[in-house]
Amino acid sequence: LPSPLQIASIFKKSGLKYKDGVTSSQRDPAKYTTNLNKALNLGVYSADLSYTVLNKQNQEAMTFMKLSRSLADNLGMSSVFEQGDLSKRFEKNLGNEDSLAYIIAELQMVTDMYLDENDQQQITSIVFAGAWIESMYIGSKVFEKGKDKSLNTKLAEQMTILGSIINVLKSQEKKDAAISGFVADLECIKAINDVRLS
Repeated sequence: LPSPLQIASIFKKSGLKYKDGVTSSQRDPAKYTTNLNKALNLGVYSADLSYTVLNKQNQEAMTFMKLSRSLADNLGMSSVFEQGDLSKRFEKNLGNEDSLAYIIAELQMVTDMYLDENDQQQITSIVFAGAWIESMYIGSKVFEKGKDKSLNTKLAEQMTILGSIINVLKSQEKKDAAISGFVADLECIKAINDVRLS
């Protein structure tokens, strides 16, 4: 599965322009009480972070970096952001898109390694699903405004990933019972898309 940064980059290359007001509301991370909601919104903020970085929205990117760190702390992953001074390096490189993209990629790699080493692959799956949903939402909102055919093609291509996301989440249901309800929601989306394509 591609990272949130890869999805944002795919959309940007197909003509996705920055549109104000389509990123997630910047809620206090303490309001997310379950691990499912924390992990989902960590994914959402990861997608928003990638989108704002690739579109040079530095202040908004910094806000999403802080929100991501706070949610990671709430999930017991504070050491991830401390490794290699990722937060400080991010702030120091604001304005340098290439450096920020590299730092986000490094953050993704360190997070995946941490969760794998701590047998929390279900968090990785949920975070990715949240990032995918947010990326698709942003892409569809920007498409609504401009009706760009190349962006429409990329959105359709990304929909093919949904089946893989569902399968990965199903393999993790034993680790978190709340995943089942989330999978059911995603299966409804997939069924609607399958009907549209038939």
